[in-house]
Amino acid sequence: MDGTHAGFFIEDTHVNCPVQRERGGMEELQLHILNVYRFILRSKKALSQSPFLVFSGMLPFGSASCTETSAIPKFSFVKAYDAILVTAVGPLHDWTHTPMRLRNHPNPVRSLAYSPDGARLASAFRDKCVWVWSIGTGTKLFSKDLPSVCIFVMFSPDGSHIACALEHGLIYMCDASGAGEPRYLSGHNKRVNSLTFSPYGTRMASASEDKTIRLWDNITSTPTVRILKGHTEAVASIVFSPDGTRLASASYDHTLRIWDAANGDQIGKVVVPAVIFCVAFHPDSERVVLACNDASVYVLNIFEMRNLLLLQSHKDAVYSVSCSVDGNWIASASADATVCLWRKEGSKWTHHRTLEDHAGRVYGVTFSPKANQVASASRDRSIRIWDLEAPGPRDASDPFPIASNAQLTASVNEDRIIRIKDSNLDEPPTLLRGHTDWIAGACFSPDNLEIVSASRNLSIRVWEISSGRCTKEIDLTDVGSLKSSEDSEGPYAIYLDSATWTEIPTLRPDTTFASTYQPDLAFPVVLDRNCLCTPREDGLAYICWLPDDFEPVSDVMQIGRRVSVGGKGGEVIYVNFDEFDIDALW
Repeated sequence: MDGTHAGFFIEDTHVNCPVQRERGGMEELQLHILNVYRFILRSKKALSQSPFLVFSGMLPFGSASCTETSAIPKFSFVKAYDAILVTAVGPLHDWTHTPMRLRNHPNPVRSLAYSPDGARLASAFRDKCVWVWSIGTGTKLFSKDLPSVCIFVMFSPDGSHIACALEHGLIYMCDASGAGEPRYLSGHNKRVNSLTFSPYGTRMASASEDKTIRLWDNITSTPTVRILKGHTEAVASIVFSPDGTRLASASYDHTLRIWDAANGDQIGKVVVPAVIFCVAFHPDSERVVLACNDASVYVLNIFEMRNLLLLQSHKDAVYSVSCSVDGNWIASASADATVCLWRKEGSKWTHHRTLEDHAGRVYGVTFSPKANQVASASRDRSIRIWDLEAPGPRDASDPFPIASNAQLTASVNEDRIIRIKDSNLDEPPTLLRGHTDWIAGACFSPDNLEIVSASRNLSIRVWEISSGRCTKEIDLTDVGSLKSSEDSEGPYAIYLDSATWTEIPTLRPDTTFASTYQPDLAFPVVLDRNCLCTPREDGLAYICWLPDDFEPVSDVMQIGRRVSVGGKGGEVIYVNFDEFDIDALW
């Protein structure tokens, strides 16, 4: 059984395992199975290329429960070295909440939709193409070429068809297997922005830039159409109520309109203090959720049409919203590159979590049919699939390492306090307090007397290790070269003189410092095919595969037998090979 099929089997076992229903320890076994499944998904390249190195080269990047559980026998392996993944918002090794990443889209992803069985995902991007993915394996199943740019995509309720809203006004429909010839529905004279199927799939509604809604009947045979007019600007979004009796439409004219799905009559209207980009029905068919350009999410009862409930957490326009099928969750996607999760508690909605893995605007968001995952589509040309609530999440109070040397280790947790621990002393750690935002990284001075830490808010602090006192704070937003680069995109390198902590503007971005780049000449490490390797006479020895969802963007920085690699998403992978047995490679 290959890795991807094994992963799908384990995912099914995770959901349907009879043992966990009949015996105690259900949560522990469920967590273990989930982690094994995630391990396979993140290690497909390693499993296919070097399966015998997986235990020493991949498991260090996994959750502890992947290798330690009292419910079943432990894996037998020797952990040859430590591996630490650090990002601007926390450790990636807590993979019960780390998203699956579907990449390689040639353009920003604008829309996405789950199949009704939750096994596939369709994605549309700014190109004349739609892609269909396997959720179980994270691989692309097929793609379909389109006559125009796809703006919106969705599956029919029975999962047999895929419908696409096209930029030149057509609606494209094809078999969900990718076979057969497509069908087209024509009538709009401008771009189609949104589509929605009735609950039984016999009807469809479309919303267009031409300010109209079209209600299509008999879409699988000889379609007939009814035109709904009323909006004075482009109609951005349309959705059937779960009971099929009503339609809700949202427009750039600041209005939400409710329509009788049987006869097409407008039966309600409310003016919202912002442009509405998206509308979604709550499963109770009584409330709608609105995504607006004022960075707000609104919840409204369609029978009262007043008392807008305001949900605020985003910092920029909200492009998309979705409700989970159980009615307990709302997800919102924003131009601020985040997805916010809102949880129902009694009669209120509370902000539960912000998902910050994307590197660009998030255009679309949708829940899986089982309400256990949420998928997001972004300008960064990727899709993220997040676990809504995984069993056994990491305790936010658990510290994780961000720097170490032969004697000292620096770690942080969500309280933004750096803890310095001396491995030779049985004493409490030294606490460094002062950062007000997430700590992205740190490094010790060569004499081990100071440590420098960097925060997501572009501040740097210099600490005296013996006393825990902050001796210097540098605001990088005041650095001249950074100010001059505000309009440029991508990473930017700044060099500071550690004696004066002022910028050295004459150094080139590709400058290499001999004092910091000192690899062990007997153990040089290079990166090949997402694997850390060391040369030998007959080629490369592959010793540590990095997770499949890590995209390296830097060369390997090596000090002794400790290496660091920078990732596209802002991650830094640090691997310590000090205890690695070189002789085992020969």
